[in-house]
Amino acid sequence: MAANDLVFFEGIVLNEGAYFYSYAEDCDEAKKERDVKNCFTNIKNRTSDFVKISSTIWKNVNYDGEKQAFCSLLLFSSKAVPSFMQNLDDAYKKKECHIGYVLIIEIENYVIIFSRYANGINEFKNKLKPINGSVLTGAMLRADSLFTKLRLGSMSLNPNALRNRSFESNDLNQSMPLFGLGQSVVKTTRIKQSNADTATITLSTSRVAKFGSSKRNISELCMWADMVITGIKNPVDLSTTMLNNFSRPIKWQDEYVNLKPIYLLIDIHELTNIIAEQQVELIYLQAKDNEEETGDLLNKILAKHCECFDLQEIEAHTQYSCKSFTSLSIKVSKNGIKLDCSGRLNNLFLRYPSGEKVRMTTFINSHKCFYVGFENVKYIYYGAQLHEDSNMKENLDSILSIFEPVKSMERVNTEKGTIKADSTSFDEDSVFRVVEDFYIQKEASFLICDDMGNECADHIAICGETLSFIHSKAYGKTSLSASNFQVVIGQAIKNIGNLRNLNVSNKIEAWRDKKYGQTEIPICRKGDINEFESEYNKISKSPNGIKEVCLAIDFISLKSLSSAFNKIKNDESFKQKNSVAQMIWLLSAFISACKDADMHCRILCKE
Repeated sequence: MAANDLVFFEGIVLNEGAYFYSYAEDCDEAKKERDVKNCFTNIKNRTSDFVKISSTIWKNVNYDGEKQAFCSLLLFSSKAVPSFMQNLDDAYKKKECHIGYVLIIEIENYVIIFSRYANGINEFKNKLKPINGSVLTGAMLRADSLFTKLRLGSMSLNPNALRNRSFESNDLNQSMPLFGLGQSVVKTTRIKQSNADTATITLSTSRVAKFGSSKRNISELCMWADMVITGIKNPVDLSTTMLNNFSRPIKWQDEYVNLKPIYLLIDIHELTNIIAEQQVELIYLQAKDNEEETGDLLNKILAKHCECFDLQEIEAHTQYSCKSFTSLSIKVSKNGIKLDCSGRLNNLFLRYPSGEKVRMTTFINSHKCFYVGFENVKYIYYGAQLHEDSNMKENLDSILSIFEPVKSMERVNTEKGTIKADSTSFDEDSVFRVVEDFYIQKEASFLICDDMGNECADHIAICGETLSFIHSKAYGKTSLSASNFQVVIGQAIKNIGNLRNLNVSNKIEAWRDKKYGQTEIPICRKGDINEFESEYNKISKSPNGIKEVCLAIDFISLKSLSSAFNKIKNDESFKQKNSVAQMIWLLSAFISACKDADMHCRILCKE
């Protein structure tokens, strides 16, 4: 090693924060050293105005007595035009200087990577096997460990569901809400030990960081990595911790041949967060002359493609394309699932401040910003990991519990019936009439028909200390169609947000002495409209007051839905299994959205 390289190697100090991987079992030492050299060369070729400061490959480092590690360090500088100067003429563009590094520590068959400004390192990472996030968490746990922060992703494939949530507490085991955790994926967790050490684990990327630690030299970093590896070899059983309530990580290789992908959801929220954090710019490269078109492309993508895509098989068990967006597809292999693209989507890139360009789908794959759902509804793929809903059977029972059969729903053929100028009530074969009869029988003190174009619900009812917002939908026949649910659930979830900002006084003025459309049907179906606001506010502010979102539908029979759910539980095949699987995701999203808004939920249906 040159004297200059030795100075940097022995003098550099870094925080205890790194990515943990392992080599394939058949990887020999020659290949390991060759891969590191290729990694350093790739970083050089992918870095603008690269200048090497120091380079050391496979130096033997002794630590903690007789233990040995092989360490490789690349220290370099680079220059790039910052993104806010991209549109200036070349004469006015200025470059900013960055000092970057890559430190690769190899202990036994494990690889620990520390890096900064290292464009092109993902090619090296992709050759390695990431350590399972749950194993990493188990590696850091002790008997006295406390979970102080959890960042969760939803397994729901409803695009309107809350996608990411964070919880923080001195001890989340004492304060964490438990409902629906089986359909939540743990993305990041922070663990505190009794000695005040705190570790943060990002499960989807195999990263461990010791929170607030002092910088360490390379020998001390080897000792820290060795401690983590010792835990990896003998991790704590997470079934004995609060993490047992969440979705359970499953080994992909054991299950993938039995799974059929049917839905893809891009985690747009996570993607935009990462884009903002890394200060990358979205660009489009025209193939024929390599010109760049920059502009508001991201917003166009968000507006058009922030949705859940149905998948169709195009190559048996290996490739599936999106039905409504065929240039986007997924590839399935024994190593996992990756996004693939064609056509114009293939020309969509992200440009780093250094000037490096990465294809959008490659970026999404690297940061694991997508979910894949399967015909077997209890599984979801996220973060290079297959997850199983640990409480699927219980969740199906919970979903069924919100359905309430209404005998009079059997007569329904239409949503509102035939509206005539002299009508004083809705037709008996309409959902609107069934809803009104139902709440009048429940002795509602107020019943308002708010179906007026800017409504927060089709009906609003007050029964005792319960304030109900009812959304109605009719299709005239019974089926197990998930698409029928999408419209009414989407509208209900959307209106939950509107309810928080409801101006009741303005609403009352819009209702006062009004009739429904061009009919004689009063908007206020029951109660004194002048007393509605005080009763509404009383329930809203009462500690025992209940707000609920109610769906009234004619297309679901509780008996047929219960039968379908039982077949799902028993993993039986039936004609509408895919549709019922999607229905479960939609209903779970509806329940979760109501719970998050501190609202109850109910669905009136056929018997």
